[in-house]
Parts: sequence; structure tokens; C-alpha cells
Amino acid sequence: MTDQLPKGEIELGSTGCSRTVSDSCMSPNAACQLNGYCTCNSGYYDDNGNQAGGTCTRKIELGSYGCSTTVSDSCKTPNAACQSDRYCRCNNGYYDDNGSQGGGTCRQKIELGSTGCSTTVTNSCKSPYATCQSHGGSCKCNNGYYDDNGSWAVGGTCTRKIELGSTGCSTTVSDSCKSLYATCQSNGGSCKCNDGYYDDNGSRAGGTCRQKIELGSTGCSTTATDSCKSPHATCQSSGGNCRCNSGYYDDNGSGAGGTCTRRKDLGVQCSNISNECADTNAACLDNKCTCGSYYYDDSGFNPGGSCESVSNLQVSNVVFSSIQIDKITVTWTIPENYKQYINRFQMTWRPTYDNTVNTESADLASNSTSYTMTRGVDPGRAYTVTIISINDQTQQGSSRITTVVTFQAASKII
Repeated sequence: MTDQLPKGEIELGSTGCSRTVSDSCMSPNAACQLNGYCTCNSGYYDDNGNQAGGTCTRKIELGSYGCSTTVSDSCKTPNAACQSDRYCRCNNGYYDDNGSQGGGTCRQKIELGSTGCSTTVTNSCKSPYATCQSHGGSCKCNNGYYDDNGSWAVGGTCTRKIELGSTGCSTTVSDSCKSLYATCQSNGGSCKCNDGYYDDNGSRAGGTCRQKIELGSTGCSTTATDSCKSPHATCQSSGGNCRCNSGYYDDNGSGAGGTCTRRKDLGVQCSNISNECADTNAACLDNKCTCGSYYYDDSGFNPGGSCESVSNLQVSNVVFSSIQIDKITVTWTIPENYKQYINRFQMTWRPTYDNTVNTESADLASNSTSYTMTRGVDPGRAYTVTIISINDQTQQGSSRITTVVTFQAASKII
């Protein structure tokens, strides 16, 4: 007859226990297994680890104190470990589904872009700086961070977004730049504002992309060089509105939304918009930039000239060289430096004190320097004589003129 072991004499981790005897294992909360070893029941652990002679101790809940750092299974939930402070906490990659309260279970953290995270705890997402969204239950990066794997694939990490002007952004995702309306550049890997936006911090890091301001609108920045939408425009310190630089005009006139266009030379087609012509003494006449009434074009009908004052064309040294009872001869000097801009002369005369007499006139060649008045000359009368210098090469059908007026009386009959 085989000798039976006394009840409760088999230690944990030792063989020889009997499954027919309910208490053949020495430790409470232990049971004899098919292989004849005593092991702890579910919910208990061997406080001596793999060595014989231990006691079955109740496993510790998550967040509770009292676990053992010398054994691997003193925590009740799988995927948890006893920390040096003897509290049970989830392993890396797992989270406590009961949060900071005891009694939870360690669950695998959720990848970015995947669903199944928990909105009742703060760390159910695998990536740091991510949060479980209430709509959809998916993990997404917090403000100021981006998914380095993009929004189309799972498994990324939340990475801090890059400031404007700084390097280190990603060209494989669309939102690695901190400022909205910015894009990571392939040359240099720096964040720059998209077209239509400007960096409100200028060339320094840490700015925000703001929408550029239309011509004629207010709200631009005088501290940045590109806050105006149109090239060749500058933000004005008085009023904070965008205006075209010197040499350019707003092609929309006084309305907002125009573009600064280079001002047009004389003779170039125009649209009668304010400041469209480059020369300040020109205007849009007959759909071309043309010198105004008191100016002539020093290039004639060829483009690229300048508007010069018609006073340059006035004759000088007007002299009545011969005065007789029925005729008067007048001489003058043509301006030497401007004679090429005079196309013809006209001389007019009439009695100074008699408005009932018609004015006489004579058309003269551009090289004329004298003329003898014979018509309408009576003895003893005073005459008003006007010499008109005429330029016909500034505007088709419209001359530019300048005059010199002088007075002379005819000789009396003696």
C-alpha cells in the first residue's frame, strides 16, 4: 500500500501533490495540477517566484500598492508590472482603462488614425501628444503637433509643428508647419507662407501667415515687406493701406483688388486710369499717354519721350524793325536749343483799342524770323501783335502752343 503524503505538505513549485486531496498543497489558495505541482489559483501569485516554499498572495489591482518587484506576476491584470514604488502600472504600449481609479485593465494603446481609444482616460493613444476624439473614437495629434505618417496611414508619431522660418518640417505631410496657410519647402525643409499670405513676423521665426491686403484696403503691416497682395506695393504708415510704389499705378483705379502695373511711357496705349502714365505732365488722351495742354513731347510721335514745358518754345527779342504808315515789320529770335520742336509759327495782329475790327493773321514756316504786316494797318493806330510758336507732333489733331504778345503803334501821316 502506497504511503499518502499528509495534507498540506507540498510546497509551491514542488511535485508530489494529489489531485484527489483538496488540500495537499501547503499554501492556501493553491491547487495541485495534472503534472503534480502545486501552483497558485487564479488571482494569486507565488511570492517566492520560481523557487519552492512560497505563499500564494492575492494579486494587486492596477493603481494599488503592495505588489512585489521580485516576481513577474504580482499584478492582477496582464501587461502590467510592479514598479519600484510597489504600485502596479501598465507596461509601455498599454493604458489603464479605469484611469487613475483602481481595478482597471491594461489595454493596448491605439495608433494614430485608428479607432477604439477611450475618451475617459488621458493616455489611451500610443503616441504622446495625441488625444482620443469624442467623434469617432480615433487618436489625433494635439494642437501644435502633426502626424509624421500623414492622415492616410496608421502608426505615426505626433511631432511638434515647425515655426515659420525654421527648418525640420516634413514635405511628405501637409500640416507639419505650425502656422496655417504655410507649406514645407522642398529646398531647405523650412516653413514658408503660401501664395497670398505673408509672415507677420518678417524674417524672424515664430510668426503667423496672414492674408495679404488688397490695394486700397487697410490692415497691412508696416513691419513686414510683403503684406500687400500686389507686387510693387508698400504698406503706408499713414492709414495702414497698400499703395503702389513709385513708377507703378493701380490698374483698378480707386477700387480695391487691383494690381500695381508699371506706368506707361508717352505714346503707349492707356485706359484713362489715374496715374497710369509715367510722366507726371501727361494724361491719357485719345487712348495714349500724351503730354498735357501746356507741354510738348520731346520725342514727337515716337514712344519714350518726356513732356517739356511749351514755354521753352517762346520766341525772344521781338523788335519792330520798320514802322511805316501802312506797314510794320516785326523780327524775333527763335530759341536755339528748342527750334527742332517748333513746327510752324502764326502771327496775329489787331487794333488794340477797337474790338470791331477783325484780327489779321499769317501762317509762317518754322524757320521764320520776321514778318511785315501790310493788311489792316492804318496810320496812327496802336496794334497788339502776337507771335505763336506751334508744336504739331505731340497729339494728332491738337497742337501745343505758346505765345508772346507785344504792342506797337503805326506812324502818323504828317
